[in-house]
Amino acid sequence: MNTSKKLKFVILLACFLITAPGFTQDKAVEKLNAGKRYFWEARFEQAIAYLTEVTEMDNVSNRILFDAYLHLGFVLTRNNATEGEISSAFEHAVRANPGMELDDTVIPPDLSERFNEVRNQLVGCLYLTSDHENVNIVAVKNGRVLYNKNTPILICELEDENYQLIFTERGFEEQFYQMQVIAGARDTLSVKLAQSILIGQSGGGKWKWLAGGGVLAGAAAVLYTTVLNKGEGGDGSDALPGPPDRPNR
Repeated sequence: MNTSKKLKFVILLACFLITAPGFTQDKAVEKLNAGKRYFWEARFEQAIAYLTEVTEMDNVSNRILFDAYLHLGFVLTRNNATEGEISSAFEHAVRANPGMELDDTVIPPDLSERFNEVRNQLVGCLYLTSDHENVNIVAVKNGRVLYNKNTPILICELEDENYQLIFTERGFEEQFYQMQVIAGARDTLSVKLAQSILIGQSGGGKWKWLAGGGVLAGAAAVLYTTVLNKGEGGDGSDALPGPPDRPNR
């Protein structure tokens, strides 16, 4: 390989590494941590620059975007920015991770209150329970599995989003629901499962319900093919991140 070809190869390899997802996430985390550190040190201009850069990066995970927009909102609050700028930052954080709640032992109360004011305008919660303990529940939105856990469970998501829910337990009929959360509200859904009359099925209504069609037929098919038929360990959801940490000074 001559020198010219070697140089082209090195350039192409460097471009690949720079655009690789892992590299992007690492750079985003590096800049995020710098922005958070500048925030806690009250160096607001530097914090805004680093955090804004993170929010403008491509292929950054929602986990990182949430943290970046959250701290950007904190910085703007402390820097006496306009209400519109502060609310916009917090809204982007909420949309990146609707289920995230802040820990008041880590975040100053006045900042968490400002964030929660915005969050309560966008997010509603559903507390799901059942008459039997540890009934499996799967939540689907737009054909994507969000949760595959056992009752009781609290689901907090954006308003006006429709969620298909399926409750299952071996020896009982499945129960299907289509739910819509209401911003600022915390509702409860308690489900009672009827005993199945079919032997050897996880639920008697499985094939009958799918054959009958209906609003949730497509969602049910997704559930059985992507989660329920995999047995245990088929959780397709990501664990929610913990609260933002205060950097060591």
